[in-house]
Amino acid sequence: MNNWTELELAEFFEFTIPGDWGLPPTLKNSVPVLRSTNFRNDGKIDFSDIVYRNIEKSRLEKRIIRRGDVLIEKSGGSTDQPAGRVVYCDIDFAGTCSNFIELGRVKSTVDSKFVFYLLFHLYQTGLVLKYQQQTTGIINFKLGEYKREKVHTTQSKVDQSRIAAVLSCIDCAIEQTEDLIIKLKRINAGLMQDLLTKGVDEQGEIRSEATHEFKDSPLGRIPKEWEVTSLGNVGKWLSGGTPSKSQPRFWNGAIPWISSKDMKQFYLVESIDTVTAEGAIRGTRVVPKETILIVVRGMVLAHTFPVGVIMQASAFNQDIKACVCKPQVSPLYLAYTLLSNSESLLRLTTAATHGTKRFDTEDLFSFEFALPKDKQEQDSIVKIIETCDTQLVAEKNKLRKLSSIKRGLMQDLLTGKVDVDSLFTEHTVVSA
Repeated sequence: MNNWTELELAEFFEFTIPGDWGLPPTLKNSVPVLRSTNFRNDGKIDFSDIVYRNIEKSRLEKRIIRRGDVLIEKSGGSTDQPAGRVVYCDIDFAGTCSNFIELGRVKSTVDSKFVFYLLFHLYQTGLVLKYQQQTTGIINFKLGEYKREKVHTTQSKVDQSRIAAVLSCIDCAIEQTEDLIIKLKRINAGLMQDLLTKGVDEQGEIRSEATHEFKDSPLGRIPKEWEVTSLGNVGKWLSGGTPSKSQPRFWNGAIPWISSKDMKQFYLVESIDTVTAEGAIRGTRVVPKETILIVVRGMVLAHTFPVGVIMQASAFNQDIKACVCKPQVSPLYLAYTLLSNSESLLRLTTAATHGTKRFDTEDLFSFEFALPKDKQEQDSIVKIIETCDTQLVAEKNKLRKLSSIKRGLMQDLLTGKVDVDSLFTEHTVVSA
């Protein structure tokens, strides 16, 4: 740790310079320009939506972005996203950045990826908050003052490179996991669509009209073993309520009490509140496990369609409808069907008050879908979907773990709390 010392952030850079917005492009002068919208929150650059501008040659020469440059957001931000975000350019870019961004050229004696990770860590830990300057309609980042901030850091470029290599390894694993999650979501969506419209035969194979008999229906072609039904016919629908808040004896009991804020799309429910048996009788009602819950009004409907199956007897509030399914209907099959049709269902909602949405109960209960008459087939379909969901959940958990490891490593390595040599000698780096 002998190479560690206090340095100003400015000492890492050969120079920093604001970008240039220039003028509208012409046929002779059309230069690609990066904006704050090209900043990804993971520190990477999104090159998919680049604007082109007319930049004077003499000004462009000083501002061409090279591989290893660090870009710092000077203006932008919001109440929940401060200005001062950083991204790292890992290619030689044939253009520049806008005047709302500062281009930082790292000294040759310093590892540029290390500098990026250091600035990224300082942003994540909130150091940038004291350098925010609110003006009319925009937040400016006081970069000049920020560059005078002193940090405890290593001066050894070898150690800097090794630290950057460790963090890059974790980033690679994170990116691969994110890509896999996107692919799994796409595959699962297509598989769910096939399963919920074609079903599976006795051998567990998805039906096709080439090998199985289908029939016409109001929803299109469906297997001959299926029927079209409506939500209103699949079970007993119940309304919830809220026990009086002025009566403490109704609350903090043993029965989970669910409100719309407790519901997440399909995977629920961790209720914050509980009620007593008396509270359930006086203000709401208790439904058994494997009951379907649907949010029928509230702010959440403006963004998503929350539906789920409770795994223990629970009470619920007036913003939710509960369906106790008939014996011949699988609750999980119904839940997956609702999830698959969430976009169509959301189109049935209407505006309520203060930006909220609501369902007309008659419209909701009239919604039609295809249902296998054989409950065993419903259960087979659910099992296949759950297997796919299990893999997706596992990858999401892996992503959370990797992100946590990255935060810990940044804190330990970039502050000198842990010597980078120990990661290699003790084999403590987690690989993908």
